[in-house]
Amino acid sequence: MIKIENIENAKGSDKETLQTTKKALEGVLSSKIFREEFMKLYFNVVLNAQSINITKEELFNYTQGDLEIKTVKFYRDLNSTPGGASERLQQIRLNTVYFTKDNIPVNAKTLIHEYLHLVGFDHNGSQDWQSVPYQTGDIVLKILRKYPYVKGKKELRKVCKGFPSCFFKTWKWL
Repeated sequence: MIKIENIENAKGSDKETLQTTKKALEGVLSSKIFREEFMKLYFNVVLNAQSINITKEELFNYTQGDLEIKTVKFYRDLNSTPGGASERLQQIRLNTVYFTKDNIPVNAKTLIHEYLHLVGFDHNGSQDWQSVPYQTGDIVLKILRKYPYVKGKKELRKVCKGFPSCFFKTWKWL
């Protein structure tokens, strides 16, 4: 579960969009498809400014359980990135130019990317696509684009399709 203690500078539908994004992200992070995709990847792991060796299982555990965020602060800047994080303040900043109600997959990608910065993961520059924040965010984005979040649903599970027998299985929000 994603726990947010404070929300600052929220306007209009920002809080509702954040709530929907949280639910979608929680559903993805707890799904088997997320675990399967996560375990397939190679990661360039930089934790607290040092490259380290860590098992994928240990790395995966950072995305599980309670993800605690002290503050989410909204801002609007046409010349800025979708978000940012301050490990010292335990704060995630979300740019409302990008963080919109019609953009849940990108919102969820940004939220997990910035959360991973809060717990100490980094990337070597903006082009380090194998970093933990970028790779994890890309998995979330890929899953939510393929299986768009259905508001009010809690989990993404593999279900049987086809009648009278199960011809194939697909993922579905339940």
